[in-house]
Amino acid sequence: MSTKSPLILLLLIPSALHAEDPQPVIDYYPLAMNYRWTYRIQGQEDRLSIVVTAIEKVGETRCFRLEGRLQNRVVGTEHVSKVKDGVYRHRNEGSDIDPPILFCKVPTTKSDTWKAEYKFNDRKTTIDYSCEMEEVFVPAGRFQAIVVRAVSADGPNKLRNTTWYAPKVGMVKQVIEDGDEKPIVLTLERFDRGFGFEKK
Repeated sequence: MSTKSPLILLLLIPSALHAEDPQPVIDYYPLAMNYRWTYRIQGQEDRLSIVVTAIEKVGETRCFRLEGRLQNRVVGTEHVSKVKDGVYRHRNEGSDIDPPILFCKVPTTKSDTWKAEYKFNDRKTTIDYSCEMEEVFVPAGRFQAIVVRAVSADGPNKLRNTTWYAPKVGMVKQVIEDGDEKPIVLTLERFDRGFGFEKK
């Protein structure tokens, strides 16, 4: 999978003792062993599966290894971690990303923006991220999702990667636009939590 393929400072004053409990953080990127997402690829009959196959360390960080599978062949790998402020990509196709990229920010609010600057295979790249909320329809169902738009200046063209994340499901849609090339569109068909099948 290509890197192309997101602090609240609390001032403790007496009145805070009577404040309402904070709202729970919504999990837009669930991760556990054997989780599997199956996607339709626009214009193709094949299905792309993304599977959590291992928990491994990248440096000192505990990461989930994700494998992309097409026709029972592994076509890509990446390592991601979940921490308080979101989900980070640490490794892609066996090569480390320095520093790791925050690509799914948690908690996320409408109009959030952030920037990632990193080096991958000795090449420096910058990605600008922005967020919004919208309803999305895919084969797996209808979801109220956060939309993360990533624009990277990698070479003469701008690579645009738009990803929809749904609560407790993860990525439900992705559109990758690379210059004049035909966009790659993935839509979620099913989400399998290891042994059970879940479809909204």
